[in-house]
Amino acid sequence: MTTQHQYASYSDEELIRIVRNDSKDAFAELFNRHWENVYNMIYSRIKDVAVTEEMTQEIFMKLWDKRSDLSIDNFSAYLYSCVKYKCINYIESKITQKKHWEHYKTFLPRHDESTSKAIAFNELNEALEKGLATIPKQSKLIFKLNKLEGWSVKEIAEKMNLSEKAIQYHLTKSAKELRLYLKDFVSILILLFWL
Repeated sequence: MTTQHQYASYSDEELIRIVRNDSKDAFAELFNRHWENVYNMIYSRIKDVAVTEEMTQEIFMKLWDKRSDLSIDNFSAYLYSCVKYKCINYIESKITQKKHWEHYKTFLPRHDESTSKAIAFNELNEALEKGLATIPKQSKLIFKLNKLEGWSVKEIAEKMNLSEKAIQYHLTKSAKELRLYLKDFVSILILLFWL
């Protein structure tokens, strides 16, 4: 009977072909080769041991669950892509509409949170959400972290393992697209922030 140890000389791509036929030993070999790298990539972005362990497990569990459909030419690149989107989704999940409200209501006069301003805020928030939905996922996350969460360009660059120049590019691009999308809401912005 073939054991996991006997798969040590196989390439990742050969192992994937064997995993497609439900070989737990071949999968264990893939896991042993790559789990530490996946863990380190996640931890470098998330900085939380428990979350990193959970996300590492989820990536490999999903890989096993989809084994019969696997068609991967470069396993390391595939794992990098999994980590990238897993981290983006995790960070994005922390940014909720409640935080949008906490951010924007600091601009509202404390003595006058009238019905008209509440309605105006809701309309603006809805428009902002729709506008953000048109922006690519990574740009949207960077915009939210910077503009709604108050993260610095440097902090975002470190968290997402990107250059500060890349973060600035995403912010500039997002701002241009949102300005076009929110051009009909100028009066609401004035009502909320300057009256």
